[in-house]
Amino acid sequence: MHQEAQSHRLTTSKQGRALLELMGYNTANLPVIPLTAPPWDTIPFIKVKPIPKHINPEEDAARRAERTRIQPPTDSLSYHADASFTAGKVVTASIDSSGNAVINHHHDVPSAATAEMMAITQAITQHDHQSESIVIRSDSQAALRAFLRNELPPNIPAALAEYGQRHPHISITLEWTPGHSSSSGNAHVHE
Repeated sequence: MHQEAQSHRLTTSKQGRALLELMGYNTANLPVIPLTAPPWDTIPFIKVKPIPKHINPEEDAARRAERTRIQPPTDSLSYHADASFTAGKVVTASIDSSGNAVINHHHDVPSAATAEMMAITQAITQHDHQSESIVIRSDSQAALRAFLRNELPPNIPAALAEYGQRHPHISITLEWTPGHSSSSGNAHVHE
């Protein structure tokens, strides 16, 4: 079992395949290795605001509360996105300032971070935006970092690219908000 797992792992990179060939394995019929986008090849209409440091829920409760207090109130240009992940099953939710929610159910999602990325994408692509400049708030640092570093699952950049072609003047800012905080938008979307 271990040897089979290691052999499979080696099939996922050029260097690994070269090692397999040295050991006598046939790699001619393996599928093409998918290209990953470089980190500088980000989605042009999405900007991610810096994520603050030292915001542990227990140790830095005062900092988190202050972050919630100084965050601009939810307005017609802001949306909140959240996801609930349990064993591959996901519910994604996004809500606008008027309380209009979009809720979707998904299966076979690999991680909670991917679920949060899906919720952010949903907030971008499935709402009727009143402006071409909007803010989407999420409590997932991992998802925001994935957008910042362009480490997104392939279906997300594809959906965003299609949306960007239909809405060429859209400008989106992603912003972190403390989870389970007194932020009304975050609390509402979490429900």
